[in-house]
Amino acid sequence: MYKTAVLECRDGYLSSWSLYGGALLCAAPEARVLSLPGAGSSAPAASGGAANTAGAAICGSAVSSVSEAYADSPELEAAFPFSSAIASWAADTPEGTYLEVLVRARMEGSWSSWYSMGQWASGDQSFKRRSVVGQADAFGRVDTDTLNLGAPAEALQARVRLFSAGGPAVPVLSRLVLAYSELKPAP
Repeated sequence: MYKTAVLECRDGYLSSWSLYGGALLCAAPEARVLSLPGAGSSAPAASGGAANTAGAAICGSAVSSVSEAYADSPELEAAFPFSSAIASWAADTPEGTYLEVLVRARMEGSWSSWYSMGQWASGDQSFKRRSVVGQADAFGRVDTDTLNLGAPAEALQARVRLFSAGGPAVPVLSRLVLAYSELKPAP
């Protein structure tokens, strides 16, 4: 039987992520989101306070000087050995912002390099969504948006990179799902 499963990261689970370079965990309506500091609120960003402007979480009260930051998920143990993985996400990327989702896998205790699963923006005025071509090494390769590994892996880790041109517009990640599956049996 062919197995597939998902690891979902959202709401309170995002609070276990490691934040770097100015990334913040902020409160949004009925959820926690990952973002950059932005304009529009006097709520304290470090404590998770945020204001809501048009459904997006706004963190901090100053205009963002952070143009790039990232956050790493904890190590996510798989329920069974897997050979491929796909990432999907829910995010808001106003004009002038985008994000990139990266994944790495642990095989026999060693971590692969980070593989880009895509650079993404909800619009395409200032940034064109794209896959990163030419990602292959001894551990595996990325085929458009699917990580295909050379050997079975036992864990995944995600990294989300957030980018902004500065000013009040900030990207917001509210959900990340990693689907993984074992090697398909030969027909």
